[in-house]
Amino acid sequence: MAPVSVEMVPGGPHFTILPPMACAMSEDREVKLVEPCLKVSKVNLTSWSIGGGQAFIFNNQWHKIVVDNSDTLKPMAVFQIWSFWVRRESQKPELGFAPIKVGDVPD
Repeated sequence: MAPVSVEMVPGGPHFTILPPMACAMSEDREVKLVEPCLKVSKVNLTSWSIGGGQAFIFNNQWHKIVVDNSDTLKPMAVFQIWSFWVRRESQKPELGFAPIKVGDVPD
């Protein structure tokens, strides 16, 4: 696994990276996400161009994942997002991610 730096900002009842109108979406990719409760879900990983940089977001199931993991995925929680590959014989490797809680933002 390799850590990926992602900034997650609370946005109402769910987490968002940036408002959709702030950047242009460029591509989607279906990936596996190991939720904090250890359930494996399929989500879309979307890449957005922002100024001279790039941001990545999970979407299409994110709100349900936050509701199902409301004890862990809450505003002001700090996470590392780890990436990994799932390799199977005679199939293409699948990209996966796991959010790992590392703390909370102090008041």
